[in-house]
Amino acid sequence: MLDVGKSNVKLLVVGKDGVIHDEAKLENESQPGPPYQHLNTQRIWRWLRDAMPPLARRYVIDAIVPTTHGATAAWVDKNDLVMPVLDYEQAIPQSVVESFDEICPDFSETFTPKLPVGMNLGSQIFWLQRDFKKELVRTEHILAYPQYL
Repeated sequence: MLDVGKSNVKLLVVGKDGVIHDEAKLENESQPGPPYQHLNTQRIWRWLRDAMPPLARRYVIDAIVPTTHGATAAWVDKNDLVMPVLDYEQAIPQSVVESFDEICPDFSETFTPKLPVGMNLGSQIFWLQRDFKKELVRTEHILAYPQYL
């Protein structure tokens, strides 16, 4: 299992019985920007390239299951990220929050509560599409963070 948490990134070797047999860990850190507070995906990729082979030599790996923040997405083109992966703790400008609130359906329709900072993926997408149009023109897909990883 690849668990990308806010504080740590962990590779866990989990047996079919659910027992954790081994792990590798990296302290996770965000970057302050520009253009906004974002996740250090390059550092995570470098660590994964180093941490996976020793585990694969010691264990038979049947699957890798990525888990991450629910309010995190990657904007990608054919080859790479178009923009850095926004950290969900990045405050979204108040004008964006107000505009998003005007168009966002009620909780009874979306089952998504109003959350602070960038903890709502819809508000993140709304902000980036509104204020970073030029940068996002190459985007082919918006992937949930586990899908990107």
